Amino acid sequence: MVIGLSVFLLFILGKRALLNSITLIPLIVALASAVKIEKGGWKALCKALGNISYPIYIVHFPVYRLVWHSQFFQSMTPVSQTMAVCAICLVIAHMLATIDAWLRKILMSRASPLMGQLRPVRSGGN
Repeated sequence: MVIGLSVFLLFILGKRALLNSITLIPLIVALASAVKIEKGGWKALCKALGNISYPIYIVHFPVYRLVWHSQFFQSMTPVSQTMAVCAICLVIAHMLATIDAWLRKILMSRASPLMGQLRPVRSGGN
């Protein structure tokens, strides 16, 4: 409830973007991180969102900058623009997360025989 209200206020108070980013975003993150998810469906959803969170972080600004210059995008309302950028970012982030998981699987299968032969490196000049 509080998270939904915070997100709603974030869109309503759009003219105060700096104030929102300093106050509401940390509040949303703090409240969301304190929630314990124990049911199967919600847990799977949270895991999926967690897997694509970093790819979304990486691609959201370049996607926004690329689509901003299109005439079609500029004719949309701000809410429609936000939803379009979110949809594009979600698709790209899902693709990147899938590729990342595939590459990790390949690299770990090749590295696993060598993992037992590695010795820890000591720091501090000893």
